[in-house]
Amino acid sequence: MPVAHIRRSLEQLEAMGAIVRNHGEIVAKDVIAKHSVDLACVYQVALRRSIEHLAFCKDDKMSYFDSFCLILSESEYDQIQQVLERTKEKIIGIARNKSVKKFIAYYNSNLFFASKPPKTPLIF
Repeated sequence: MPVAHIRRSLEQLEAMGAIVRNHGEIVAKDVIAKHSVDLACVYQVALRRSIEHLAFCKDDKMSYFDSFCLILSESEYDQIQQVLERTKEKIIGIARNKSVKKFIAYYNSNLFFASKPPKTPLIF
């Protein structure tokens, strides 16, 4: 990958607010700090509960964790938001089935823009 392309990519990430320069180093910006303290608390509680659960239950079938970062257009963001909403409704429908309930499960879904739009569009 050419150095000019890397520089341009870093400049775009900086313009979007995803990274900052700190004493000559490039550092990922703390996205949660841009949101309310309550959101950070929600993540801390969820993480603490997840760690407690993993310490108690080693069965891989008892846990599902997934997290990733996406680079999206507004249209793609809207499409994914709709998919997540439909998925949530399906999950709620499954959980409402008549059956013997033995477990409490924690479901968490977050989708939010973690950067400002760049002055020049990102093209992938």
